[in-house]
Amino acid sequence: MSNNITFPPLIGHRGVKELAPENTLAGFERAAELGLTWIEIDTTLCGSGECVIMHDDTLDRCSNGHGALIDFNFEQLQQLDVGAWFAPSFQGEQLPSLSQALLYIDRLGLNLNLEIKTYQQSPKHMAQAVCHALSQVEFSHSLVISSFCHDTLAELKVLRPDLALGVLFEEVPTDWLCIMRRLNAVSLHCDSDLLNETQAKAITAAGYPLLCYTVNNKKQAEQLWQMGVTSIFTDNPLIFNK
Repeated sequence: MSNNITFPPLIGHRGVKELAPENTLAGFERAAELGLTWIEIDTTLCGSGECVIMHDDTLDRCSNGHGALIDFNFEQLQQLDVGAWFAPSFQGEQLPSLSQALLYIDRLGLNLNLEIKTYQQSPKHMAQAVCHALSQVEFSHSLVISSFCHDTLAELKVLRPDLALGVLFEEVPTDWLCIMRRLNAVSLHCDSDLLNETQAKAITAAGYPLLCYTVNNKKQAEQLWQMGVTSIFTDNPLIFNK
C-alpha cells in the first residue's frame, strides 16, 4: 500500500451509484470501464463478524433481503441478490466481503477510498475487523480509509499506523485542524453543500487534500474546484463529459 496519495478531480461514489448497483463488483468494473482511477465504497460488519460492502445497516434498500444486516451471517448474505433492485441486467450480483472487494478493485487497477460505517459496533471491534480483512489481501494501489466515527480512525491508527486516514465531516468544525493532527490524517472529506470558501482555502493552505461529497452537477463541481477543492465524489462521472 502506498501512502503517497494523489487524488484526481473525480472519484466514483459507491462505485458509480447512478450507473450500476452501488457497492458491487459490477459497479467497480463499470467505474474502471469509464476511466476512473479512484472509487469510494462502504464497509460495515455482518452477523458473523466479517466486513462486507454495504452502506446501510439494513438490507431492504439495496437487496432482495429484509431486516438488519447484523442479524445475518456472511453465508446467508451470499444468497441475496444485490443487483436486480437496480436493473434486471444486474440480477444475480452477490454482496462482496471487504476482502473480495479489495482483490477485485486491485485487479481492476483502481485506487480506493474505503469508508467505514461503524453503526452500533464498538470502534475498537470495527477497527480490528477492518485490519483483519486488510491482512488477507495484498492491495497494491493507493488506499485511504475514512469514517465519520473518529474513534474508529483512532483505533486504526493504533493498530495500523501505516494506513492513510481521511477524516469525514458533514460540516467542517472549528477544531478541524486539531482533529486532523490528532489522527495524523492525510485528507479531509466533507459535505459539499456545507462548505464555504474560507474553510476550503484554510484546509488546502494547511496542506490537506479536500474531498467533497456528493456532487452530481457540473456547475457546482466547477465552483468547488475554483474554491480549491481537490476532489469530488460523484454518482455519475458521465455528467462531466457533457
